[in-house]
Amino acid sequence: MYSKLKHAVAFVVGVVVPLLLACTVLLLLWAQDVRNDRKHTVSVNMTTPVFVGSGGDNGCHGTQLTTVEPGAKLPVRRIRYMKDCAAIDVALPDGRTGYVVLGVGDVSVNPPLPRESNPAQLAKYLNCTHRPIRPFLNERNRQLRPRPEERKGARRQKSVP
Repeated sequence: MYSKLKHAVAFVVGVVVPLLLACTVLLLLWAQDVRNDRKHTVSVNMTTPVFVGSGGDNGCHGTQLTTVEPGAKLPVRRIRYMKDCAAIDVALPDGRTGYVVLGVGDVSVNPPLPRESNPAQLAKYLNCTHRPIRPFLNERNRQLRPRPEERKGARRQKSVP
């Protein structure tokens, strides 16, 4: 009996506890992402359509729920980046929820969303305290290396007559 209990405790400590810790970490990261999204507001600059449902479910195209007039400020519920667009789930003043697609209509997001081209801003947005990763392309990488025969001082092969 004691042996079975020992194996059960070893299983719980070796498998279940690490899985619970990993799930807790993932849940906390997700909650922080939602919290960061909800710090934004959408300011409508021009009449903009709001679509039914969530941007994660319907993607870049959906059924139009309503239009929002210029000057409206909508609280953001969630921001989703997809392959073709970014969809921002918003709460409407009348209590309904929907989503706005960036590029359809004219809206401004405050504070502005980070751009991928600026790693410092992205690191600040993600609350990174370490030095941001440099962009993988720089001037040196963009230039093609010359062929060996085109390099200065390269040996030329003698042609055989």
